[in-house]
Amino acid sequence: MSRAPLLLAIALSTIESHTVDLSLCLAQDVPVLELIPSEQEELADIREVLRQFIDAWNQDDAARLVSLFTEDGAFITTQGGTYAGREKIKRMLTEEHRALFMGTTLDETVRSLRLAAVDRAVIKGDFELNGYKATFGLVSVTPEGSFVFRLRKQGDR
Repeated sequence: MSRAPLLLAIALSTIESHTVDLSLCLAQDVPVLELIPSEQEELADIREVLRQFIDAWNQDDAARLVSLFTEDGAFITTQGGTYAGREKIKRMLTEEHRALFMGTTLDETVRSLRLAAVDRAVIKGDFELNGYKATFGLVSVTPEGSFVFRLRKQGDR
């Protein structure tokens, strides 16, 4: 089996949404039309990138998170902060996972997964960040929103 594609970009945005446990989501196939075996393998590789991202986040492993990005990848936060390039993404994720996001876990629900080209794919879904509580006055909320992963295959990854 080929190695999973690299993450070209991830964009997060805050919205009100309902999410379910990632293990339930990934246990079910995202609906797709009839696919030839090579496309089925590609979709499995794409799902693997999502699993790797979630596992790395949930283990506070910033180095592993960063390894999923291409050199020219981008991470756009829910507040609109953009970190372009692996080095900037590494710096931000390392700092954030040492403090603000330490011990948090992500739950995600995939809404769509599609092959955009021979070497590109897009995953869209919703997320909930558990273990991090934002407090606004007397109201405490768990951050949740939507995400878009844009993946590009490079070589055998």
